Amino acid sequence: VHTDIFRILDHNKLLDMIGIITCGSTKKDYSCSAVEMYSDGRFFNTMRKYVENTYDKYYILSGKYGLLDPNQIIEPYGDVVFFAQKIFKKRGLKPQPKEYKLKWAEMVSNQVNFTDEVNWHINIYYWEYLQPHFTASNHIFHKFERHLGPNMKKYKL
Repeated sequence: VHTDIFRILDHNKLLDMIGIITCGSTKKDYSCSAVEMYSDGRFFNTMRKYVENTYDKYYILSGKYGLLDPNQIIEPYGDVVFFAQKIFKKRGLKPQPKEYKLKWAEMVSNQVNFTDEVNWHINIYYWEYLQPHFTASNHIFHKFERHLGPNMKKYKL
């Protein structure tokens, strides 16, 4: 009985704080854990260190696989482009069609079933398709601004 009272009084300590970061465009060319797959990217590593030090758990958001546990083994793959960026244009890559992005967002929404606080450290191009699926107050989008690094502006839904 006393335990239940403490759970009610200290509800926030029962919830994990989860961070979700974007994968990187630089990938390994062999099967490995998700965290290793993107580990050559400088910005990915900055974000990874930030979420490892800030949250109880973190996950990686992939344009191909959706939500990944950092230790999940994945196969290498080419770029899955969500938005037109100079680096992708130089490689001759075009963004995925809207239908792909909608199906991807649905897949991610089926993968995310947390009641904990979820902090999305992702770019607006991903969030644009995910937001309709994550309107609950436990989902917080942090505006992705490369020049600010982990000190991103916080937007509560």
